[in-house]
Amino acid sequence: NIAPVNKNSSVINLTINNPVKEKAVDFLNALVIAYNKDAVSDKNQVSKKTKEFIDGRLEIVKEDLSGINNRLKNFKTKNKITDIEAESTLILQELSESNKSILNTSIQFILVKALNENLIKSNNGKDEVLPTNLGFQDQSIAQTIIEYNKQIAEKRRLLRTASEQNPVVIGVTEEIEGLKISLLKSLKNSEKVLDLKLQNLQLEDSKIKSRISGVPLQELEFHDIKLQREIIAGLYTYLLKKKEETDISLAVTVPNAKIIDKAYGSGNPISPKRKITYLAALLLGGLIPFVFIYLRFLFDTKIHSKKDILDTLSIPFIGSIPKSKSKEKIVISGDDRSSCAEAFRLIRTNLDFMLSSNDATCKTIFITSTTSGEGKSFVSINIASSLVLSGKKVLLIGLDLRAPKVTEYLNVPHKKGVSNFVLDSRLNIDELIFQVDELKNLDILSSGIVPPNPAELLMSKEIETLFKRLKEKYDYIVVDTAPVNLVTDTMLVAKYADMFVYVARANYLDKRLLEVPQALYKEKRLPNMAMVLNDTDPKNSNGYGYGYGYGYGYGYGVEEKPWYKKIFSKK
Repeated sequence: NIAPVNKNSSVINLTINNPVKEKAVDFLNALVIAYNKDAVSDKNQVSKKTKEFIDGRLEIVKEDLSGINNRLKNFKTKNKITDIEAESTLILQELSESNKSILNTSIQFILVKALNENLIKSNNGKDEVLPTNLGFQDQSIAQTIIEYNKQIAEKRRLLRTASEQNPVVIGVTEEIEGLKISLLKSLKNSEKVLDLKLQNLQLEDSKIKSRISGVPLQELEFHDIKLQREIIAGLYTYLLKKKEETDISLAVTVPNAKIIDKAYGSGNPISPKRKITYLAALLLGGLIPFVFIYLRFLFDTKIHSKKDILDTLSIPFIGSIPKSKSKEKIVISGDDRSSCAEAFRLIRTNLDFMLSSNDATCKTIFITSTTSGEGKSFVSINIASSLVLSGKKVLLIGLDLRAPKVTEYLNVPHKKGVSNFVLDSRLNIDELIFQVDELKNLDILSSGIVPPNPAELLMSKEIETLFKRLKEKYDYIVVDTAPVNLVTDTMLVAKYADMFVYVARANYLDKRLLEVPQALYKEKRLPNMAMVLNDTDPKNSNGYGYGYGYGYGYGYGVEEKPWYKKIFSKK
């Protein structure tokens, strides 16, 4: 982490979190050292480039100076001349001033030309910094060079952490190219100006020389050689001076950052903070279960217990059927004391109570539900079986002509039934009734073949005739009908029922669909309705009604203990 000491301070704090204190201290110290080295290197780039340029020019000027000295020596040896003082004082003064101007202009011209050549050579795609502080008379060129070098340094800094395609790098590159073009134009213009000025000075020098036409030819030749020697010697001296200045600049470069305090580590751990961790664990431990339970109840729209039925419906409730552990469809028999068997016995008692006001000899009990899959066929078979155990003569009719399930539950092959009787008047109803081994005293009439028009068949007079004949022979007729929310079949035969048992399956039926039986009860479209809740959880405390009596007075009820109670009970 890097942060200033305060808003108005130029001092920053560097901090790092690490399990090893010594490692973090060494890392921060090394980081500051590397930063300062990098800053010094950036500052010295321009000076190093200037030094390289001056060294190169010194080698060239040194060769030129050596050549002109050899020429002067050869001239004096050839003409056997040691000293020439034949010039008049006035002409020599004018000639001296002219020589000074030519000297200064030549130096400027040579520097501008050399820098121009150096800049042209750098157009090979590699941007290099340019030498500065060469003493140009044109200050705009010097300022442009400084700005150019500054942009080169910025580009190199950016390329350490970014690619050539980075938008900032592209912008800096374009700025460098613009400065380079501007600098080339300035150098070209300066070169032309200096060349023109040099020509004018040479012209003036020629005029002065013409005034001393009487001076011997050797003196004039000696003067030219001496002038060239002075120019080259002056340039050599100038470059040596600039080289010394550059060396001094390289030697005194200081880093950007000053270390106030070296890195140090804290003796106390900063992470993890135990109090905060314990507090967070405590909050999460309470919050997560609460959210889970809340969301579970929020999105749970299924019926689970008798309480859900009683809180929503005003229909009489006659019993709950717990989830059966066995896969058998017939759960009640003479010696069975299971929870399911006792539940159907309780329902049988409640049915007798609700049908006690009916003086009819035969009592018809119709079983229906809201949708398919709620267990109405299962309830029909076992209610009929429980009535048979009470010594009554009972008939079970499968009247769900669209999806018959009674014969499928009893593992009985396809048989003729109600639909066949309605379609074929020649059939005798007694021939269609059969029994199964599991329920020897229970007569069964299947639904028969699946007709293409079940609703029309149920509206026929043959159905009325069928019920009249059967009521003469039986004490109870249990009818498995179709779901009321899917088809209209059950409504068509409701007039033949003395009572309707409406089955709702726990953990299956949506609570919103309880509006269907409530509406039917209020509108009295199904006579003498009563609710039965199927497939409930025996461990659910809300499913009260038979949990107390199982095993009461008998030796059959064995409580199922949780695994942890079993372990401790063994001890």
